[in-house]
Amino acid sequence: LRTLAGNPLTKAPEVPGLGSHPRSYTRFADHYSLGVTLSSMLWCTYVEDENGPFLVNPEEALWADGADPRVPPHAVQLIKTLTEHEPLRRCDFQEAGNSPFFSERFELMGEIFQPIQMQDLKEAARRQV
Repeated sequence: LRTLAGNPLTKAPEVPGLGSHPRSYTRFADHYSLGVTLSSMLWCTYVEDENGPFLVNPEEALWADGADPRVPPHAVQLIKTLTEHEPLRRCDFQEAGNSPFFSERFELMGEIFQPIQMQDLKEAARRQV
């Protein structure tokens, strides 16, 4: 792949941005974007400018030690693996779907959450196409 792609908030480092020279990247760029999307969703923080509110992607130093109550430990490990700087070190979607974050219950801020059933998500996505 060589086209401009992605949202500046979630695009992988290897994906060229506006004004950049085209360069190759792989499907692992999507894995990075999934990791950033997960961290942003769990962090759930917005800032506002003249265009309205927008989602903030937290710096890794703020959640990577597992101490932030908004990001459960299983999610920390998954996000770290998905957002590795080196694309070939990132886990793929199959591995992500098998991670404890998607397969085991977890507690977050005093509430128990059931795992997301990845097979159900895949089937729902196929029906939408």
